[in-house]
Amino acid sequence: MKTTLTETKIKALGFELNQTYQHDQFNTNRYKKGCLEVEFTYETGEIVSVDVTIDEVIGLPINAEELKQLDSVLNKPDSYIQQTITTVPVTF
Repeated sequence: MKTTLTETKIKALGFELNQTYQHDQFNTNRYKKGCLEVEFTYETGEIVSVDVTIDEVIGLPINAEELKQLDSVLNKPDSYIQQTITTVPVTF
């Protein structure tokens, strides 16, 4: 069962409101915690998207179990990340 991600839930996880901005008919609230950002975008008060961004992480010590957890979350077969990966031929 999927649980819906809400601003209340991420605040409870320690995320802090980092930025609120208007663009066209949309309003976006951006929350940040460490290398993670979560954006909630609304149109006329109704949620239209929730986007997660992971900043580049350099030199993160990690063990096999943590890597396995990241792999299961970030490499889901139906994830947007996997759907947008393309191979570009390079010629020298």
